[in-house]
Amino acid sequence: MIAALAGLFLFGACASGGRQNVERSWMEYREKLADLQAAGPPLASGSAGEREAVARFQALLSDFKAPGFAAGIREVYAEDAWFNDTLKTVRGVDALVEYLTESAAAVESCTVEFLDLAAQNGDYYFRWAMDIRFKKIARG
Repeated sequence: MIAALAGLFLFGACASGGRQNVERSWMEYREKLADLQAAGPPLASGSAGEREAVARFQALLSDFKAPGFAAGIREVYAEDAWFNDTLKTVRGVDALVEYLTESAAAVESCTVEFLDLAAQNGDYYFRWAMDIRFKKIARG
C-alpha cells in the first residue's frame, strides 16, 4: 500500500515559531501514523511493491523540475497525505501538488543524492543531500 510509504514523511528539524509549532507538528504526525496503522499492513519488506514505491519516491525528488512533476506527486503520495518540510505543513494530495509545484516553479536547479534508507514496520526514513538553487533568493 503506497499510503504506508508515501502518506507520511516528517522532515525533522526546528520549525519556525518555536516549541508550539514543533509540538503541533508532532501531534499531527502521531495522528497520521495512527491513521496509517488503521489502514492495514505496510508493504512487505523487500517486496516488489516496496521496491517500486521507494523507486517512485526517489525518482520524484531526483527531478524536482520535471514536466510531469505534479502527476508524479499523485503517483507517490496518498490522497490523504500529511507532509511537513519544516517550512510548511500540508494535508491532502491536492494541497501537496499545489505547494510542491509552486516550489518547483521557483527553482533554478535542484539535485538530490539519496544517501541511505531505513525501513521498519512500514515506516521509511530517507536521508538525502539536496542542492537547491532558487531563482530569486540571494542570487540563486
